[in-house]
Amino acid sequence: MCSKPTNRVLFRGSPAEVFICSIICENQFIESLSYNKSEHQKVLQYLDQKIRKAKLYETIGWTIAALGLVLVFLGVFLTNSPPTKALLVGPTLFITGSIPLTGGALSTIHFGGNKEKLTLKRKQIA
Repeated sequence: MCSKPTNRVLFRGSPAEVFICSIICENQFIESLSYNKSEHQKVLQYLDQKIRKAKLYETIGWTIAALGLVLVFLGVFLTNSPPTKALLVGPTLFITGSIPLTGGALSTIHFGGNKEKLTLKRKQIA
């Protein structure tokens, strides 16, 4: 957008890849999109694709977190069960379930925030 050397790229990997140096350049580029319809469509398609991918990853995060939650509840249930108390099955399942529960929750937070930012940017452009 401007002539300053920069490593920051707006819409990296899309046909409308633009080098920008600051938020001011980014806003100038977004304002100038309304004059070029084909570039405007490419940017909107790129953002739609990124939003779909973020929604998919967020759904996968929820699924992993739910699986971890099931393992944690199963571990709690089996900890109090007399036949499996000596085998330490319950505590093992509890610890095993806490890992995907934490990972799924963190990925859901990350991709949910990413999806919100992309949706806001799309509304700003459209």
